[in-house]
Amino acid sequence: MKEGYLGLAYNLQMATENQIIVGYGVYQNRTNYHLLKPMVQEVEMSTKRKPEKITADKGYGSQKNYEYMERRGIKTAIPHQNYDFYRIAGKKRTYKKSKNLPYESLKLKMMNFLETKEGKSLSEKRKYDLEPTFGDIKQNMGFRKPLLRIKPKVNIEVGLVAIAHNIKKIKYFLQVNQMTFQLA
Repeated sequence: MKEGYLGLAYNLQMATENQIIVGYGVYQNRTNYHLLKPMVQEVEMSTKRKPEKITADKGYGSQKNYEYMERRGIKTAIPHQNYDFYRIAGKKRTYKKSKNLPYESLKLKMMNFLETKEGKSLSEKRKYDLEPTFGDIKQNMGFRKPLLRIKPKVNIEVGLVAIAHNIKKIKYFLQVNQMTFQLA
């Protein structure tokens, strides 16, 4: 935990599309890189379709995740843990390859993709899709930590928060579209 103390905690994962929560999970893993596959499966189960594109932060950048997404044929924008450092080193021509050649190949492929127009656009999407969703839930809805303590109960609590968030977003989208239709 922060400040070095121990405590019961859960790692909340969410997947969004246009700020609508399309999947969520409550996990006891401290790190995110183990949770990409279960979250992709969660999204597929809840939406009944395979995601075409996925963007995630550096916490998900791992050889296992890159290989999984490549096997699944899902376009992915996930920088690896040292992406910024290696990007600068590449420009200075001081980049040193690791001994893990398969992972090195995947990292370089991802780094090159993230520098393309499509890669940059996909990475930017996170800033106005997922991050505002977490901000709304934490700041506007006041949900910073669960009130319940047992994982199945926390899962239900998070589900209720997700439903409330989605209703609020859908209501907003309908109002905006209704106003557009009235003005047209």
